[in-house]
Amino acid sequence: IWLSSDPACQGAYGVELWSYTGKKLKTWKGDFDLPALGSRQVLSLPVGEILSHIPVPMGRGKGEGKVNEDPFDLRASVFLRYTAHSGKHSSEGTLHLAPLKRVDLPKAKITVKPSPQSLVLSTSAPVFALELRSPLTGHFSDNYFDLLPGEKKKLRFVPEGKPVSAAALRKGLRLRSIRDTY
Repeated sequence: IWLSSDPACQGAYGVELWSYTGKKLKTWKGDFDLPALGSRQVLSLPVGEILSHIPVPMGRGKGEGKVNEDPFDLRASVFLRYTAHSGKHSSEGTLHLAPLKRVDLPKAKITVKPSPQSLVLSTSAPVFALELRSPLTGHFSDNYFDLLPGEKKKLRFVPEGKPVSAAALRKGLRLRSIRDTY
């Protein structure tokens, strides 16, 4: 895992190994100190070490088959989530160890709690590349992100014109993720 920054900064990073069924399997944490206009490797995780934390055989979900001990199949059962925090700034991302077309993504139940001008989302299973659409004129503060079990994502809706009610915001809301594309 490499980090880079324009200004010099110090902070903390975390890398989590997750199953696609929504179980956190392992966490690595550490601190970093980056020079201005610099980058550094903060963590090296050989594939063998990552795979050693996967229970075998590991189910991909109810009725969705089992993963065997073939390393490529094991890679299709887990992903890495990484974060870095430095003061007011943070960054996060997801690293899939196998092409998503080889991954048996579970169906997630996404809970939406609307309030005036905002939504709070949570999920029962990992959701990747979540997109929100609304017939209302305006935009969401974030509109393309991953969401993991246990996380709550608060989004603001910025209307073009007058404020909107929670009911109006929820009414026409459409959610779509990468799982919905195949």
